[in-house]
Amino acid sequence: MTHRFDLVSREPAAPPPPRPTFGRGLLSGALVFLVLAVFALGASIIGYALIAADLPAPGELRNRASTFQTTRIYDREGNLLNETFDPNAGRRTVVPLTEMSPFLVQATIATEDANFYAHRGIDPVALVRALYYAVREGDVVSGGSTIPQQLVKMVMLSPERTIRRKVNEAILSAEISRRYNKEQILEIYLNELSYGNLAYGADAAAETYFGKEVRDLTLAEAALLAGLPQLPAYYDPYSHPDRAKARQEVVLGLMVEQGMISGDEADAAWAEPLAYQPVEF
Repeated sequence: MTHRFDLVSREPAAPPPPRPTFGRGLLSGALVFLVLAVFALGASIIGYALIAADLPAPGELRNRASTFQTTRIYDREGNLLNETFDPNAGRRTVVPLTEMSPFLVQATIATEDANFYAHRGIDPVALVRALYYAVREGDVVSGGSTIPQQLVKMVMLSPERTIRRKVNEAILSAEISRRYNKEQILEIYLNELSYGNLAYGADAAAETYFGKEVRDLTLAEAALLAGLPQLPAYYDPYSHPDRAKARQEVVLGLMVEQGMISGDEADAAWAEPLAYQPVEF
């Protein structure tokens, strides 16, 4: 006998499928990343501002450049009669960039900072590499400094080799690249470089080694001079002519690689005899 209220056997209802969590996890991760990125950016800006506040003002770059210069005496015809300079400082004649040999300008850029016209004071790849070696070795051992960085080292910072100074150097390089155009930076830089044998600045180097003004340098002479500042004593053409000649070849090769001159022009410059001026102290 059956009753109308007897329970009817049936399968239990299946539980609802779990709601997907991938989308929510992705959104949460993105929000966390965004918050961290904003925090890191803010901390970087604050850190940059605090460090920059303790550094020399970028506008002082010209004022901090070396002031000693060679005194020259000419006759009525413009011929050089005599020159005097401080033997404890060196020879220097400041000249505008427009009066420098374009060969020297190109050779210097090719040798010292191939990306000079592309970056804003620092080369990120070179900077990361330098900081990596600084952390690994506990000292700043890697090169790769841009022209603005080298200029900062020459006229605005102490010569100590520390990670903090490397950071200061990068900040100042970025700041002077904001306040000065490329031509102004190049002009100050080329008037500051040491070329060895008491020659400071491109014009003094041209006079010291070749007895001529910097505007009159040939490609061969410019390539020779552009190779000296890295190690002036090592590449000294008077003491080590073979090293100087090999260095000149490297500079010419860099100019060819960067499309500044042709291979034929480089070959002709390398084959050109160089007549050095006797050094007088």
